Amino acid sequence: MKKVKIGLTVLALSTYVLKAQTTQIVRWANTIGGNSTSTTVRVEDAIKGMVEDGKSNTYVIGNYTGTISFNEYTAGINGVAQTPMTIKTFNSVSGSQDVFVARYDINGNCTFATSIGGAGFDEGNAICMSNPATPSDFYITGMFNLSMTVEGTTLNAINSGYQVNDAFIIRY
Repeated sequence: MKKVKIGLTVLALSTYVLKAQTTQIVRWANTIGGNSTSTTVRVEDAIKGMVEDGKSNTYVIGNYTGTISFNEYTAGINGVAQTPMTIKTFNSVSGSQDVFVARYDINGNCTFATSIGGAGFDEGNAICMSNPATPSDFYITGMFNLSMTVEGTTLNAINSGYQVNDAFIIRY
């Protein structure tokens, strides 16, 4: 049985993913984080959910404010990362909180990363696989207010305003 631990470093408010074997030997570890120049909102990067597929890829969903970067590798044979690596950087819209989704291969290399968000507060809460044994599609859920953009498609909130949130579900 493989164990995956999620943690939050208190001082830097950055998130990390740690994958260990049952004997607690660390197989890989990665930091997910960025920076923000905001002086009006608390800046925090956090993983909110995680799932592993049948090929030992780890999928995470979380939230960030400001800028977040991933060292992304091209997925090769069986999903294992290959070179070259690119740095994929996202900026939250209007300095508010946005959502990130990322996939890590068996060696801890990021092979997919994306950001979704809009002018209001956006929060990703959960991620699951449609069929973990034969990975293809995965779903994410969360909440947003005002509007948010997902891969070029805009979702508009039914209830509008900064204090009112609507739920979303997205299939990748």
